[in-house]
Amino acid sequence: MKQSIYFVATALLVLAGCQQTPKNQFTINGAISGDSLEGKMVLLSPAQRNAAPIDTSYIAKNQFIFKQVVSNPEHLIVSFSQDTRKENIDVFSEANTTADIVLDGDNSKASGTPLNDTYFHFSQEAKDIGEKYMDLNAKMRDPKIKEEDKKAIEEQLEQLMNDYSAVTLKTTLENKNNIVGATLLPQAMDQLKPQETINLIDSMPEYLRSTERIQKIRKGVVASLKTQEGMPYLDFELQTTEGKPAKLSDYVASNKIVVIDFWASWCGPCRRSLPAMKKLYSKFHKKGLEIVGVSLDQKKDAWVNAIKEEGITWPQISDIKGWACKGSTLYGVRGIPSMFIIGKDGKIALSDSHDVKEVEKKVSELLK
Repeated sequence: MKQSIYFVATALLVLAGCQQTPKNQFTINGAISGDSLEGKMVLLSPAQRNAAPIDTSYIAKNQFIFKQVVSNPEHLIVSFSQDTRKENIDVFSEANTTADIVLDGDNSKASGTPLNDTYFHFSQEAKDIGEKYMDLNAKMRDPKIKEEDKKAIEEQLEQLMNDYSAVTLKTTLENKNNIVGATLLPQAMDQLKPQETINLIDSMPEYLRSTERIQKIRKGVVASLKTQEGMPYLDFELQTTEGKPAKLSDYVASNKIVVIDFWASWCGPCRRSLPAMKKLYSKFHKKGLEIVGVSLDQKKDAWVNAIKEEGITWPQISDIKGWACKGSTLYGVRGIPSMFIIGKDGKIALSDSHDVKEVEKKVSELLK
């Protein structure tokens, strides 16, 4: 009898041990709105383009659950797709925590852990700014809009962009030692000097700064140090819209001042800057200014059509490789529009400017 009790007790201890929550487990308790979802699949994937799912869960009574053992926090995506309904939400894994996720269109939310609460707060601020931006942008497209109203809206749009940049930078710096800061860094970098970005990366925990993504960012920023003001310009060769090879040095050699304008057909701020660029070109071209547009498009037709639509008359070159463009990579371009001025001495007189007014002021000084 005693022996039987001993075996039963041992079995219970083993069973209890098997049911213990694994060390460093991260749990997602999910809820999803809608009807007829029973048995449908929800995916958990790394937050990387074309990344394969790392786990699946099946909906039961509008709920789903994921359990992952994690060593370091990771940026993940929870996604659901059925017919025309597609939903996804960012979630950050944290060891020994449980995140609560709701998939419900615009009301979707990930919360319940420090990292997810932080990112959700940022997302809400960004969403509010984005909605105001979209409303104003719609007004801008009204063909009946008055010129004075258009100018006022442009100023409001610029302020909203500045507001978004400020929120992004603030959140990045407040979270520089965790994965939320690392996730937002690419968006915040425009507000930092290259060396500040390098210092920020170098101060991150080793598990963050050693990732391929962060190392790639650091490599690009280090490259941008070679194109700061006072440095000799770096030459590169791309192709014209006709497919003919053209070097930057070809334009530098035959003009007093060259403005390199990194842009793309899909870039709203780039295209909004073009009227001012046209005025700049008209005012200074005969005095020795040349503008060289370098497109970060990936589709040649989109690039060529944008040139025609906007009536751009200055030289245009590209390799149709998007952000992998040889020119933008060489110059460490992190956001567009981005403009560089090459002076008469072959040195960079203005680096990575996003402001046509700033460019015009510098060109005016150099052509005196």
